[in-house]
Amino acid sequence: MKAKGVKDEFWKIISIVLIIVIIILAASFYPSEKKQKENKLSVDAMYLLKEGEEKGWVNASAIIYLTNTGAKSGEIKIITYLIESRNGIAVDKKEIKVGSIEKDKTEEEEIQIQMENSSYNMDVLVFEDGLLKVKGGTGINVFYDKGWNIEMRSPEFYEMHGNE
Repeated sequence: MKAKGVKDEFWKIISIVLIIVIIILAASFYPSEKKQKENKLSVDAMYLLKEGEEKGWVNASAIIYLTNTGAKSGEIKIITYLIESRNGIAVDKKEIKVGSIEKDKTEEEEIQIQMENSSYNMDVLVFEDGLLKVKGGTGINVFYDKGWNIEMRSPEFYEMHGNE
């Protein structure tokens, strides 16, 4: 009688251990809820498009290609500053509410700027749900030589908080 009770206990313990092992294995094959919702934002390209001239000014559009991968994004907002290089003072600020971006999609965003004969830095800040995710920008030279000319340095962007 005792031998049968010991055998029954042994099989109960083996069954419990097997159930625990199966649960652990199953959990490791399914990504957690957090991992499924992770997305990544990047600015893949930025262009400057000259749109017209006025007396003493050049009108242009900064065109930004913002990509979201991994999962649908939260609410996206872009803030840009146009800063005079010689004194470091912002002369213009623009804010664009993009909304959310679907998984594995790129959005084109356009920012209108007006510049006079000077050198500028354009800072671009990309926020998701109020958290700064991407920061970067470019330098811009505007000068008059038998017509208005614009030069833009290669833009650079960096991943910020929670976007690495």
